[in-house]
Amino acid sequence: MDDTWDKLRQLSKDLGEASDELTAELKEIESRVNECNIGIQVEDFDHPLLVEDGVLFILGYRRNKKKWGLVVCQYEPVNKEEPDDSDIVCINEYPLMQASRDIRLKARENIGHLLDLLYTEGEKLLTGVQEANEKLKKNRLGGCS
Repeated sequence: MDDTWDKLRQLSKDLGEASDELTAELKEIESRVNECNIGIQVEDFDHPLLVEDGVLFILGYRRNKKKWGLVVCQYEPVNKEEPDDSDIVCINEYPLMQASRDIRLKARENIGHLLDLLYTEGEKLLTGVQEANEKLKKNRLGGCS
């Protein structure tokens, strides 16, 4: 029995160290995205972190309590009697670093998808802003008749 306890203690120690490394890597990724100062909110609905009792756990990047960062958003169907209905509502949101180990692990697996989404949405926003600027220039140069 003592051998089992020793193995469990060692496993716990190893798991804690590995989790600390995972968290450090996620913090580094979050810091690098924040350094870009892109200011775009995205959520990756195509790659849920977890689906549990009809609740979707979604990885996102957004402002949470006045700070930009990686977040987990929990969504549930608006109509629980018809869970296949596409209308969902966010019931909870919290920083990824406060999520459980298994959620953080899944987030690390999915982070590339989120970064791609952030880039794609950024390109769309840039195009929209550039088009709006062009319209404003034309209107401003045209003046009043």
